[in-house]
Amino acid sequence: MDIKWENYPEKFWHCRVRLRNPNNSSWFIINDATIQQIRDQIVEPWHEDRPFIVGKAQVTNRSLVEQILIEHTPQDKNYYFEQHKAKEKPQEFTGGFSAPFPSKLLPFGKGTDYTQKLLFN
Repeated sequence: MDIKWENYPEKFWHCRVRLRNPNNSSWFIINDATIQQIRDQIVEPWHEDRPFIVGKAQVTNRSLVEQILIEHTPQDKNYYFEQHKAKEKPQEFTGGFSAPFPSKLLPFGKGTDYTQKLLFN
Protein backbone atom coordinates (compact mmCIF):
# COMPACT_ATOMS: atom_id res chain seq x y z
CA MET A 1 0.00 0.00 0.00
CA ASP A 2 1.44 3.33 -1.07
CA ILE A 3 0.06 6.12 1.13
CA LYS A 4 1.13 9.69 0.35
CA TRP A 5 1.63 10.75 3.97
CA GLU A 6 2.61 14.30 3.04
CA ASN A 7 -0.96 14.86 1.77
CA TYR A 8 -2.46 14.40 5.25
CA PRO A 9 -2.81 17.08 7.96
CA GLU A 10 -0.01 16.99 10.53
CA LYS A 11 -1.90 17.33 13.83
CA PHE A 12 -5.11 16.43 15.69
CA TRP A 13 -5.52 12.78 14.80
CA HIS A 14 -7.60 10.48 16.99
CA CYS A 15 -8.02 6.72 17.08
CA ARG A 16 -10.38 4.53 19.05
CA VAL A 17 -10.46 0.75 19.17
CA ARG A 18 -12.86 -1.73 20.70
CA LEU A 19 -11.61 -5.29 21.04
CA ARG A 20 -13.60 -8.51 20.69
CA ASN A 21 -13.92 -9.20 24.40
CA PRO A 22 -17.27 -10.11 25.97
CA ASN A 23 -15.97 -9.04 29.40
CA ASN A 24 -14.85 -5.56 28.35
CA SER A 25 -16.60 -3.34 25.82
CA SER A 26 -14.39 -0.32 26.55
CA TRP A 27 -12.93 1.96 23.92
CA PHE A 28 -9.17 2.37 23.90
CA ILE A 29 -8.29 5.83 22.66
CA ILE A 30 -5.49 8.05 21.39
CA ASN A 31 -6.22 11.78 21.08
CA ASP A 32 -4.30 14.61 19.45
CA ALA A 33 -1.71 12.42 17.75
CA THR A 34 0.37 13.50 14.79
CA ILE A 35 0.03 11.77 11.43
CA GLN A 36 3.52 10.34 12.05
CA GLN A 37 2.32 8.72 15.29
CA ILE A 38 -0.78 7.31 13.59
CA ARG A 39 1.37 5.95 10.78
CA ASP A 40 4.05 4.43 13.02
CA GLN A 41 1.85 3.18 15.87
CA ILE A 42 -1.29 2.00 14.06
CA VAL A 43 -1.38 2.04 10.26
CA GLU A 44 1.94 0.36 9.45
CA PRO A 45 1.59 -2.34 12.14
CA TRP A 46 -1.97 -2.97 10.91
CA HIS A 47 -0.84 -3.55 7.32
CA GLU A 48 2.14 -5.65 8.41
CA ASP A 49 -0.04 -7.68 10.78
CA ARG A 50 2.17 -6.69 13.74
CA PRO A 51 1.00 -5.90 17.30
CA PHE A 52 0.13 -2.27 18.02
CA ILE A 53 -0.95 -0.19 21.00
CA VAL A 54 -3.94 2.13 21.25
CA GLY A 55 -4.34 3.81 24.63
CA LYS A 56 -3.83 1.09 27.24
CA ALA A 57 -4.62 -1.79 24.88
CA GLN A 58 -2.01 -3.89 23.15
CA VAL A 59 -3.60 -5.35 20.06
CA THR A 60 -1.63 -8.51 19.36
CA ASN A 61 -3.57 -9.35 16.21
CA ARG A 62 -5.89 -7.18 14.15
CA SER A 63 -8.46 -9.99 14.08
CA LEU A 64 -9.07 -9.11 17.76
CA VAL A 65 -10.39 -5.68 16.74
CA GLU A 66 -14.17 -5.41 16.79
CA GLN A 67 -14.22 -1.77 15.73
CA ILE A 68 -11.58 0.83 14.86
CA LEU A 69 -11.87 4.48 13.89
CA ILE A 70 -9.16 6.89 12.76
CA GLU A 71 -10.35 10.47 12.52
CA HIS A 72 -8.80 13.88 11.93
CA THR A 73 -10.26 17.05 13.46
CA PRO A 74 -9.40 20.69 12.78
CA GLN A 75 -8.93 21.35 16.53
CA ASP A 76 -7.46 19.51 19.51
CA LYS A 77 -9.45 17.56 22.12
CA ASN A 78 -9.46 20.50 24.57
CA TYR A 79 -11.29 22.68 22.05
CA TYR A 80 -14.17 20.17 21.91
CA PHE A 81 -14.10 19.79 25.68
CA GLU A 82 -14.50 23.56 26.14
CA GLN A 83 -17.36 23.61 23.61
CA HIS A 84 -19.04 20.77 25.48
CA LYS A 85 -18.65 22.55 28.84
CA ALA A 86 -20.11 25.77 27.43
CA LYS A 87 -23.09 23.92 25.99
CA GLU A 88 -23.75 22.04 29.25
CA LYS A 89 -23.51 25.15 31.47
CA PRO A 90 -27.06 26.47 30.81
CA GLN A 91 -28.52 23.19 32.12
CA GLU A 92 -27.00 23.90 35.54
CA PHE A 93 -29.25 26.93 35.92
CA THR A 94 -32.43 25.28 34.66
CA GLY A 95 -32.07 22.25 36.89
CA GLY A 96 -31.53 19.94 33.94
CA PHE A 97 -29.42 16.84 34.37
CA SER A 98 -26.75 15.72 31.99
CA ALA A 99 -24.73 12.56 32.51
CA PRO A 100 -20.96 13.11 32.38
CA PHE A 101 -19.44 12.39 28.99
CA PRO A 102 -15.87 11.08 28.77
CA SER A 103 -13.84 13.97 27.35
CA LYS A 104 -11.58 11.60 25.41
CA LEU A 105 -14.56 10.73 23.17
CA LEU A 106 -15.48 14.35 22.38
CA PRO A 107 -13.41 14.76 19.18
CA PHE A 108 -15.02 11.74 17.52
CA GLY A 109 -17.73 12.68 15.06
CA LYS A 110 -16.34 16.22 14.73
CA GLY A 111 -13.89 15.57 11.93
CA THR A 112 -13.12 13.44 8.91
CA ASP A 113 -13.06 9.66 9.15
CA TYR A 114 -9.93 8.23 7.48
CA THR A 115 -10.31 4.64 8.69
CA GLN A 116 -11.23 3.15 5.34
CA LYS A 117 -8.62 5.11 3.44
CA LEU A 118 -5.73 4.30 5.81
CA LEU A 119 -6.52 0.72 6.82
CA PHE A 120 -8.69 -0.95 4.21
CA ASN A 121 -7.88 0.52 0.77
